[in-house]
Amino acid sequence: MEQEKPIIKINLADLKALAEVIIRQSSVILVQRDPNDVKMDERSALIHKLWLRVSERAQHRAGAYPNIKEHLTHEQVLNLKLKELLDKILETPLSSEDYAIFLDNLIERALKTSEKG
Repeated sequence: MEQEKPIIKINLADLKALAEVIIRQSSVILVQRDPNDVKMDERSALIHKLWLRVSERAQHRAGAYPNIKEHLTHEQVLNLKLKELLDKILETPLSSEDYAIFLDNLIERALKTSEKG
């Protein structure tokens, strides 16, 4: 039987540093989206990449993210997955409001950065 790995905690500074990497690499992240995945819009791609980076940093397996057919994009599913992960690994979890502000700021800055290209 496989033992579950202990969760590696990160702090808010770690999370912000990972977000800065996503912002700097946003143009590459957006260009590399799967053209066959119509639900992977720009916002979804950025959240997906952050979720993967945070999972990697915490040594937590990201896993799959089933997307219910009603959702037009992956954003809602990935948003929940990322928040769920952060609730487990952040030393001081973000409130839902602080999380929404953090994520909106990240996406806004990443999209502006990618426009500058």
